[in-house]
Amino acid sequence: MRFSEKQYRDVCAKIDSGKTSNITPVKKYILNINPIAKPRMVRSDKWKKRKATTRYWEYSDNLNMLAFENYLPPLPIRIRSLFFFLPIPASWTKVKKQKYINLEHTVRPDLDNLMKAFQDCLHQEDSHIAVISHGLGKFWSDKPRIEIEF
Repeated sequence: MRFSEKQYRDVCAKIDSGKTSNITPVKKYILNINPIAKPRMVRSDKWKKRKATTRYWEYSDNLNMLAFENYLPPLPIRIRSLFFFLPIPASWTKVKKQKYINLEHTVRPDLDNLMKAFQDCLHQEDSHIAVISHGLGKFWSDKPRIEIEF
């Protein structure tokens, strides 16, 4: 069944206002890990270990362990929000660090590569995720982490 854009907005408004009784409450999970982007994989990665792919596979193992420890269920069809908090470089001055805390992260890595790495680490097949409804972003932080709500 396909919804028009107006029908979709009406459903989202009902969910936001709390007028639906069959919607489960929002669950928020915080995974304390430094998010990294998914690197471009090449055939030679099978025998030649690059630093980028080694870091990605370590990230994948650590993310799966954190998801297990925090009882993170399989990702549903609809995710309410997904936020990545990336570390502030140690080389910055204290004044600059304070200025940038919780501001938008507008440099590399790209948001879509962060999201791709997150989804691919937790699921072999992530095509079932259809909607991220209320937020998707990347921010500077003194405490790197991933926050997800559904």
